[in-house]
Amino acid sequence: MISVSQAIIGDLVPPRERGRYQGYFSSMYAVASVAGPVLGGYMTEYLSWRWVFLINLPLGLGALLIASRTLVGLPVPQRKPVIDYFGTLLLIIGLTALLLGITEIGQGHHWRDSEVLGLLAAAVMALTLLVWHEQRAAEPLLPMHLFANRNAVLCWCTIFFTSFQAISLIVLMPLRFQSVTGAGADSAALHLLPLAMGLPIGAYFAGRQTSVTGRYKPMILAGALLTPIAILGMAFSPPQALVLSSLFMLLSGIASGMQFPTSLVGTQNSVEQRDIGVATSTTNLFRSLGGAMGVALMSALLLTLLQDSSFAHLAGSALIAEGSSGNVLLDGLNAAPGDTQNALRAELLLTFRHLLMVSAAVSLLGVAAAIAMPNRVLRGREDKVR
Repeated sequence: MISVSQAIIGDLVPPRERGRYQGYFSSMYAVASVAGPVLGGYMTEYLSWRWVFLINLPLGLGALLIASRTLVGLPVPQRKPVIDYFGTLLLIIGLTALLLGITEIGQGHHWRDSEVLGLLAAAVMALTLLVWHEQRAAEPLLPMHLFANRNAVLCWCTIFFTSFQAISLIVLMPLRFQSVTGAGADSAALHLLPLAMGLPIGAYFAGRQTSVTGRYKPMILAGALLTPIAILGMAFSPPQALVLSSLFMLLSGIASGMQFPTSLVGTQNSVEQRDIGVATSTTNLFRSLGGAMGVALMSALLLTLLQDSSFAHLAGSALIAEGSSGNVLLDGLNAAPGDTQNALRAELLLTFRHLLMVSAAVSLLGVAAAIAMPNRVLRGREDKVR
């Protein structure tokens, strides 16, 4: 649904004007991405975890009603497409095995465990076979010629690392706030609000500026440069300092918001009209992969840092063995006696600081991709793909 809605914008709006519309879209997506955990925290705390799922029923019905009344008059293709079922199956198997393997590592399993190695091997085999098949398919699910498009690949790299940072922060920052301050789930959910506010602000600003200037690289580069600064600011501002911590979370949200819509616009501007749909879905694929890998790898790194720190001696091996579970970690902290609990919270603050420093270093890869990106002008209504 996300890819199709963005592809509709690509079909109806020329690239020069597309930044504004993608800014609106990314603002809504960003608000939903962060509002979900916030509302989920409140519903879990005051209602029931079942409402996390039940809330989707009225939201889905509302979206269906709006779509049925507004999506009229869209062009309908006159030919029957050839669906790449085998390529779809290989992609599902490869990505599922890859994400499961990374998730296992994030939950504390060693990468040499037979289960993890089996999943990663299956992922490599399926994705390798996918590349071979897509080069020979009549209408490939993932056309390989798109990966020869330097600008599109750099946009995908940018959105991958942006999502890597944004989603991992959304998941780990509430845990940091709860474990270091002892606050509840509702307070931790509110702690995400600055990030939620920053995402639509950055998306709207970047979308408008891209439409005005006709260039998307400046906004992507500005957001990429701001990201490590904001993450380092969070690393060295304790969560108890609410104003300072919220400021850097706001800046982090703005930085991510500036890159999401502009990377998509840059991708769509780089490909032919017939490839806009698959290029848009590939952009969302890299966005999802970045978020999933960010959460898994940063969670695995958090567990490793805890095992190698004095936290392991203070907390005990039983707690560390299940340390990748936020609930287990928080329950263990709350059960610790006063002096030990304070020492554990201080050690956790230092551990999260090191984790955020690593995250800032990873974000420099996104800066490198943004710097290498050509500074192209967006096409207008009368222009054709170069």
